Amino acid sequence: MKKILFRSLAACLLLFGVAGCGEPEVPAIDDTENNDNPGNDNQDNENPGNEDEENPEAEEFIVQTEDNGLSVSADSFKLAKANPEDSSDSSIPEFSIVANTDSSWHWVTALNERETKLVSENQDVIPDSALSMKIVKNSDIIGSSGSNEIEKIKIVIDRKAINPGETKIKLVVKPYNGSSSVMKLTTICVNVKVYAYGEIPIETYNLDFDLDLTGLEEILNKGVDLEFAQFSISDLDGSDYYGFAYDDIYSQEIPFDNIPEKISFTDFKFAKDHEYNVQIFVEAKEAKDRMWIQVEEASSGTNYEITNTKRRSTIKLTGDASVKAKIGDIFQIS
Repeated sequence: MKKILFRSLAACLLLFGVAGCGEPEVPAIDDTENNDNPGNDNQDNENPGNEDEENPEAEEFIVQTEDNGLSVSADSFKLAKANPEDSSDSSIPEFSIVANTDSSWHWVTALNERETKLVSENQDVIPDSALSMKIVKNSDIIGSSGSNEIEKIKIVIDRKAINPGETKIKLVVKPYNGSSSVMKLTTICVNVKVYAYGEIPIETYNLDFDLDLTGLEEILNKGVDLEFAQFSISDLDGSDYYGFAYDDIYSQEIPFDNIPEKISFTDFKFAKDHEYNVQIFVEAKEAKDRMWIQVEEASSGTNYEITNTKRRSTIKLTGDASVKAKIGDIFQIS
C-alpha cells in the first residue's frame, strides 16, 4: 500500500515538473460555429477586420450658419468650375466662404489642429482634396500694429478640382486658447452649388457700343516711347462673378500704324446693377509716360450713364442701351 502511494506521489511530481519547464502543446480548436467573429465566412477576404471599421458612422451634414461666435453670411453659396481655357492659376480668381469671429474670440490666436475638420458631403462634386482653410488674423487686416487674434476663417475651394452639382461643406474647429467658454468644438455647415463655367444665371442688359476715335492719332503722336494702346470695358466686380452667364470684359488692341475710325461691338451682356470701367490705356517704356484716355458721351441716350474721375471712366446701365461715345481727357502720372 505504501508503494502504491509513493508511486502516485512520484507521478504527480513528475507531471508538475514537466509543466514548469515549458508550455504544453495545445492542439488547434476549430470553433468556427461558436466564434462571434469567425473572420472568414462573413468578411471580405481582401479586407479583413471589424465591420465597424469598414463602415464607419456616416458624417452628419446639418446646415448651420453660426456657432460659438463663428458665423457665415448665408446658408447657401454658388460658384463656377474653372474655365478650361484659363491656362494659368493667376487668371482664376480664388473662391472662399468667409467665417467671421465675434468678440467672444478675443485672445484666440490658434486652433486645435487635432480637432479641425473640413469635409464635403458629395465627393463627386467637391472632393475633400479641393478644400483648404486659411486663417486671417487681426494683423493681416490692419498691418503690423495688429494682433495675432483670429478675425476670419476662410474655406477655400479649388475651382480646378470640382464638378457641377450640389453638396454641403462642413467646417469643425476648436479654439486652442482664449476664454474657457469659447474653447469648444464649433461647427459651420453650408450648402454649395457648383456650375459649369459661364452657366451661373444673372440678369443682364443688352449693350451696343460705338466709340469714335477721332483725335487719338494726335494724342499718340505726342507720346514718349509708347509700346501699345488698348481699349477695354470691364466689370469692376468681375472677379466676384467669375463663371456667371454675362460678359465681364471686352478688349481690343489699337495698332499705332493703322488706327481705326471707331471701335464698335454689339450684343454685349451687361450685368444689371454692375458698374464697368471703360477707357483706352496706352503703355509706355517708362511708367511716367503711360496714358489713360477717358471716354465721354458723344450724344445723349437713354438707360446709361458715363462718369469720369481722373484716370477712370465708368458706365452703368438701367436697361438695354445703345451708346455713342468719344475720346475724353487724358490722365498721366507725371
